[in-house]
Amino acid sequence: MQFLRECATALDNGESAECVLNRMRERYETPACLITKTCLVRNMCRPTAAYEDACVRLRAHVVSDRDLSARLEEALGRPTLQTRHQDVRELIRTLPPRIPANVASLRVTRQESFAVKRHARARTVLKNRRQVIIDGRALLKAARGILIDREARLLELALALMLLTGRRTCETLNGRSTFSLAGPFALHFTGQAKRRGADDRDGMLIPTLAPAHQVVQGFARLRELQSSVTLTNLATSRRYQTGLHNLLREGEVWCPRVHALRGLYARMAIGLFDWNGATDAYVAMCILGHSGLNESLAYTPFSLGHAFAQEPHLGLGALSDAT
Repeated sequence: MQFLRECATALDNGESAECVLNRMRERYETPACLITKTCLVRNMCRPTAAYEDACVRLRAHVVSDRDLSARLEEALGRPTLQTRHQDVRELIRTLPPRIPANVASLRVTRQESFAVKRHARARTVLKNRRQVIIDGRALLKAARGILIDREARLLELALALMLLTGRRTCETLNGRSTFSLAGPFALHFTGQAKRRGADDRDGMLIPTLAPAHQVVQGFARLRELQSSVTLTNLATSRRYQTGLHNLLREGEVWCPRVHALRGLYARMAIGLFDWNGATDAYVAMCILGHSGLNESLAYTPFSLGHAFAQEPHLGLGALSDAT
């Protein structure tokens, strides 16, 4: 979130949208993610002085109509709100642009989407040229220890669960995903953020890197620490992403990026379970919920170290059919 605030500040200071977008493209690798982040940055930017002055005059104009005034305040307080009230829409159309031209230009065009996809493919190839070496055994031991530690803090427990189940930040912390027992080291998971098809509404099987009953208890404890709050995926990212990132940077065992936990989970699961001859890429695709093999290639270039081979195997892996 700090990076997004820096982008918004740069735009407020007059920097061009093209320069800011170039920096964002280096950080966010998919068109969908880039579109979401540019929207966040635009909403963080300051309104123009002309817009604020016009809002003051408009409020003074409708103050005698309480219902209209309340609806107008709601719409002005949420600039992306699509109000259903025709009278409010007409009033808002009289206002000058809320944001300067350079901020309004921060958008992902169709050509930009193509460029992002090309860049992502190039980065995937680059990632797979060299292995990223992580002490997998130490990382797994730390996560399993946090899972059974009743004194573990919210963000510590969340990171442990993300590694042990391979779920995204929003899937772990939005309070709406469900996890139920499906075997000694398997869960039935619903609430996937990026569905690969209509069948995903029924959920999927995922292997766990710790006893499944402990993982279920861990999620129950996580919900207690969150006071059973439910959030949208966007609100989840805003609330927790910066704290998770900072905790990873402080830790001695954790990996450098939150999203890398999914890749490490895939590599560990591939090594710890028997997959009946399925290829690594196919297993990664199924347990991460990807729509194709190409997506999974970015998650498999990790080396877990020689000591990881000493980890006891956990039996037959839980696998939802991808077809």
